[in-house]
Amino acid sequence: VSPEFLSILKVCNQFVLIPASTLIKKDCLETYRTKDFKPHGWAINIEFQKEQVLVHQQKRDVSVDDLFDFQYRLTFVFPKPVRQLTSVSLSVDFINFATKCPPNTRHDVFTRLMMLQRTSKMLGFSPAFAPPSLTGSDPAT
Repeated sequence: VSPEFLSILKVCNQFVLIPASTLIKKDCLETYRTKDFKPHGWAINIEFQKEQVLVHQQKRDVSVDDLFDFQYRLTFVFPKPVRQLTSVSLSVDFINFATKCPPNTRHDVFTRLMMLQRTSKMLGFSPAFAPPSLTGSDPAT
């Protein structure tokens, strides 16, 4: 396994995923309870591009009353050569509504999730998502 790949994995971990999930569930959808869309957890896709490396971590949730489900994604951007994380963004990929979902709930959930989408929530420079350096005192880094 390449050192570049190991550096990426060191940054893209639960300590970043959990605050993003909390942001969606507590801040954005505060009045709607959601749970993991089983059996899927986080799906990870790594794109090695010419100028940068993008890591997409996707998560799908469903409302506990099965009225809607949605998928959101964290995207980590590492310029090449991979030495430091430059940004982390949070976005919504899609929202599905059940036919039994009331129109007012449909509108409210859509508005809340699209507010996050429209603001293109950049997490890379907030205190909870401070971009770490990938070099340290550990000789393996």
